[in-house]
Amino acid sequence: GFPRIARSWLLFTMAVYFFVTGAVNVEAKRRPWGEFVVRRAKVLMLPYYRYALLCTGIAAAVYLIRNQFTLELLGRTALSWVLPIDQQIMPLPFITWAVWFVPVYLCVIIVFPLVRWLVEHIGIVLTEVILIVVFLIVENINGVPDLVQKAAYYPIFAALGTQWPKLKQRDRKKVAGAAVVMILGFAGLIICKNLFGGTYDMQVNKFPPNHLYLLFNFGAIGALYI
Repeated sequence: GFPRIARSWLLFTMAVYFFVTGAVNVEAKRRPWGEFVVRRAKVLMLPYYRYALLCTGIAAAVYLIRNQFTLELLGRTALSWVLPIDQQIMPLPFITWAVWFVPVYLCVIIVFPLVRWLVEHIGIVLTEVILIVVFLIVENINGVPDLVQKAAYYPIFAALGTQWPKLKQRDRKKVAGAAVVMILGFAGLIICKNLFGGTYDMQVNKFPPNHLYLLFNFGAIGALYI
């Protein structure tokens, strides 16, 4: 219903998160690709494994309370947390709801040096066009895993974040540009939804992200900048 759809229009946070990722990393000290990836991955993975250990303990306690505990089940649960993909075994599933972004972040970090290189050599507009085209191709491949679709989606906003050193120097031209992005994003969302179908519920469009969610997030980013 309308209340759910209205609430879903607050789901621009991950686009902002990856925008900030691009903004932070573009101004970071330049390092070789391997060193860059390892250093950034450690920042995320060390807290992740502490959380994984905590969740394994919580799972064991729940299994004991439910009289389901076995060493085999505990071992399978612990192993399921070793790889940071969206397949963690957990009897309380809401605990894993936020973990989906971990592998996505790692994928974005892996490709970020390439994204930054493209921005520096061909400009932000052409880079965004390339990333959007790649995402649209991935979106329309039948049976593509959700992780691949997410990994193709969020670099678009990491690339946009590389412009923050320029964007933070606000002037009327930049604000006007953001207004154009906002209008095109939301107008494109309405047009595409009515022409090709879909929903205005961004919770549905977010998992996995599709072209409607892309247009929505561009509109939201433009509005936030203004």
